[in-house]
Amino acid sequence: MSAADEVLGAARHLVQVFGRHDTAAYFDCFAPDATFIFYTSPARLASRDEYQRLWRRRQWEDQVDFSPA
Repeated sequence: MSAADEVLGAARHLVQVFGRHDTAAYFDCFAPDATFIFYTSPARLASRDEYQRLWRRRQWEDQVDFSPA
């Protein structure tokens, strides 16, 4: 399998689990030390845990209508 195939497979999996609202599998797609930048957040998120905390507060799902459903 080529590197491109691996990346496309990982992206496909991420979109599928997001679409199912499987948050555990969604966050497992990211390394613990990944960083995130979103236009809805005023600061860079320094880890997967930081992103999960923001997600759990449901800021995006409720306030920005950022949900898979």
